[in-house]
Amino acid sequence: MSEDVNGHKALIDLTLHYKRENLKKKLIDFVEQNQGRKIILLVNPPAGIGKTYTGSQALLPRGDILTIWLAPRHEQAKDDVIENNPDSFHLKGRNQEGMCLNPEALKRIPDKCNISEKIICERSCDHFTNHTCPYYAQFHELETIQSWVGVHHHLQTDIVSDYFHHIAPFKCLVLDEYFINNIMKDVKIYRSDLERLEDALTEISHERVHIAHEIDIFMDIILALKRILSRTTSRKGITGLEFVNIFTDSIEKIATYNKMKNREFDIEQHFAQKSTKDFIWREFHPELIRRINIEETIKNVLDELLCIALRCYDIHNELPGHDVNLPFFSGMEVLEDEKTLKRYIQFSRVFSDLPEVPIIILDATGDAGFYGDLFNCEIEEYKPSIPIERNIIQITDGYYWKKTLKNPESRNRLFYLIYSVVKHHLEKGENIVNIITYKNYKSKISEYLIKRRIEFGQIRFAHFGGIRGANTMKNDKTLIIVGTYEPNIMDFPKQVGVWYVGKEPISNEKINKYEYKDKRYFAHVRMVREHEIEQNIDRIRQINGEPDKTSIPFHKVTNYL
Repeated sequence: MSEDVNGHKALIDLTLHYKRENLKKKLIDFVEQNQGRKIILLVNPPAGIGKTYTGSQALLPRGDILTIWLAPRHEQAKDDVIENNPDSFHLKGRNQEGMCLNPEALKRIPDKCNISEKIICERSCDHFTNHTCPYYAQFHELETIQSWVGVHHHLQTDIVSDYFHHIAPFKCLVLDEYFINNIMKDVKIYRSDLERLEDALTEISHERVHIAHEIDIFMDIILALKRILSRTTSRKGITGLEFVNIFTDSIEKIATYNKMKNREFDIEQHFAQKSTKDFIWREFHPELIRRINIEETIKNVLDELLCIALRCYDIHNELPGHDVNLPFFSGMEVLEDEKTLKRYIQFSRVFSDLPEVPIIILDATGDAGFYGDLFNCEIEEYKPSIPIERNIIQITDGYYWKKTLKNPESRNRLFYLIYSVVKHHLEKGENIVNIITYKNYKSKISEYLIKRRIEFGQIRFAHFGGIRGANTMKNDKTLIIVGTYEPNIMDFPKQVGVWYVGKEPISNEKINKYEYKDKRYFAHVRMVREHEIEQNIDRIRQINGEPDKTSIPFHKVTNYL
């Protein structure tokens, strides 16, 4: 390494040290000066500055700043946070390091099945009842006041809110890296789901007369949703106030019918009692597990149906008569294998009720306007700049969408180019070449390279959407990015619409094949597409100022380069 290179690297190291010390001070000042209010600090430095290490070192060891720190994955929490802060508590998942002693009890429940895991544990595991379960023992340990580290998925549970509101006076919530996918949940309900649920509830009501009234609530909801499905006659579907009006009109008709039979019926009492959800978990789900073929019925949607009813009821009473964007949609999809149409209802839920404390978001490519609109609170941005000399070779002879790579001619041409680049860098003496691509193309590219005598240990693969914040490539010199990470252009209007509930409906009109006219798409597409490419480019950490590090993206869409 030449003297000039050594001097340049020393300058980079000094600059990084200075920026990290400033970041520590900024985080501590932000938390101390904003106690008692919900405000967001978006920490937006160049990727690779060490924001996770620096931030956790600033906050977690402080006994006077109790912090909940949420990382993307347990592995990242362990390797990047706990390893550098060994005194901090890691709230592990059931699948981590043998935390669940009876995994067979949960294997019967598919991932998408909406059943409370705790109820399964309560009813079928002796370790839970004997207080010998390592997973639940963690929560008793957390009752001793201390900072703790978990994962983004906790935002979909009551864990975070319980600890902020009931256990201890926590002063700060840190969300490390992009976390939006973990606060949004889409549920798609088909007519067959409703019919199987209806049959199971009918059977339960015959045996358990004392809960017949509660069962009637869901029978009414099912009938209203089946009416919406019967009126869904086009791919455009039913959304907005039309969905609400059909639902509430159907409920009113059911109520009139019930009153004719001298039964009490009050819509507000029927649907506005949110405590009904607690009853669902305790009484219905265990019964449905026994009665319904879980392998076929992957969604037990009782609480989702209740949420749709509550939301429709609120909108019916609160919103004006003009159409607005709403989180549910009735549509039709073509089943390619059967060449038939299948009707469904899609309901999107957003868990965006963050606690009333200072919130720190560590996201090198985050958008301040996006986060501010999403959480409807004041947002402050901290964006220290560091001059980085990046070596990027962008291949722009094609868009490299996933569907383009389905064409054998295009795919073989691209794979040969990848092979040529990999071979060139290995012949230069590099030990390994990194490739980031679509998840289902990793094996295809790997097979192509191995057939041409590239050894498996000479290439390292990762996939789009699964490598933010990872440091596995930081000591390597070459990274190839194959393809353009792109949201599903057909589903994206509904996905974006989730963030604008109650506002003007999202328009599907396009400027061209790849862009919508509705400006609200811009931040979302950029967060999904451009920012993902930015994150990938920085996986080999060119910020460290080492020579000969090269990122080679095969794509044409992003123009920030």
